[in-house]
Amino acid sequence: MPEPEQQEPLVPHRWVYGSAVPEGPDDAAEVLTAAQVEEYSSTGACVVENLWPRELVAAVKADAERIFRSEEGRARPRRGLGSDLMSFPCEGSNAFNLLSLHPRLLTAMSQLLHVPKIDLRLTQSELWEKAADRTAANNDQRIHMDFPNHTLVVPPREQLEAVAMLVFWDECEVCGGPTHIVPQQGADDPAYTWPQTKMPGQGGVPWINDRSLAEAHLRENRPQLAAFREQLYERELAVHYGVGTVLLYKENTWHRGTPLLDGQSRLAHNMEYRRSDAEWITQWNSGWCKSMYGKALPQLLGQLSVTQVRIHTFNYTQDRPIDRGGLRRKALPVAQTQESIHRLTALLAAFGIWHGTAALCPWFPGPRPSLLDAGNIGRSAREASVRPGPYPVSSVH
Repeated sequence: MPEPEQQEPLVPHRWVYGSAVPEGPDDAAEVLTAAQVEEYSSTGACVVENLWPRELVAAVKADAERIFRSEEGRARPRRGLGSDLMSFPCEGSNAFNLLSLHPRLLTAMSQLLHVPKIDLRLTQSELWEKAADRTAANNDQRIHMDFPNHTLVVPPREQLEAVAMLVFWDECEVCGGPTHIVPQQGADDPAYTWPQTKMPGQGGVPWINDRSLAEAHLRENRPQLAAFREQLYERELAVHYGVGTVLLYKENTWHRGTPLLDGQSRLAHNMEYRRSDAEWITQWNSGWCKSMYGKALPQLLGQLSVTQVRIHTFNYTQDRPIDRGGLRRKALPVAQTQESIHRLTALLAAFGIWHGTAALCPWFPGPRPSLLDAGNIGRSAREASVRPGPYPVSSVH
């Protein structure tokens, strides 16, 4: 494959600036304003500031600087997306873990996906470093949508199934390389006709990440598609960012990365939450329980609420009237669901989470298992009805 053309970065002619999330308690009923929710829903993207407490943002920033930009961090050969240096759950940054499951974030996701927080599932949380490198495939990206990173199916026309996020951990004026987006302009916007497969990696077009190489291939082999995509580049807006800025976008929103200033790097954090019933959206991160082999997950579990634990550990089902093209979810038998609740509740107790089944599953349709008492805390995995293993759950601390 030929080398990418050495070209100057596109100069953005219009900028998108974030709007502040109103301050409030962690347990606020709403976090995003009605205007922010509407902007996200109608255009496919919304930039927000001040989503998390300042102290938590500062702690994550400090940990990221240590992991990526210390002398030891600089010595690591691979620090980009997929390097797993700061991937949930992260042993090197408890602040990062807590930020990924923060109550204010969960409320925002609940507002955008229109489901209760118990029906959210975390599928991606990874902080990584992009370096200024004109030869890298992601230096100047082709415009694309993100859904192929998470699912093998095209997103539906109406029902929103997931919220993607890009959290920035540097200053735009220092690093450059703003993310470009193409906001949707109405329901009949020609840029967003369904199905949305007009990009490299879809519809028989080879996956090419670099903009110049991808568009050159299309001009030669698919001129009509190349002409369509040229109109997308003309509509781009550049996202202005600072430390803690969040770009909320849909899996099927057109966007791309642009070149950083020479000699700079940028810390960015990709996250995604989905509805619990959208089981075809797969998990980007490694399986959560892989972290039980180390220290990250056992230390984190004791600090979380039951809702936060449910979001990344427990996929329960129930018979809800959710329509997916004529398909309805099938409820587990009551006995099987009861057993799952018994086992999860015992696991939570083993990590010091003192919540009972009423908090865990307020919707549960049948007789509820008894609440755990203090006597359960020291019991072994077998005695606490958790699937037996080589070690008692309570010994994993």
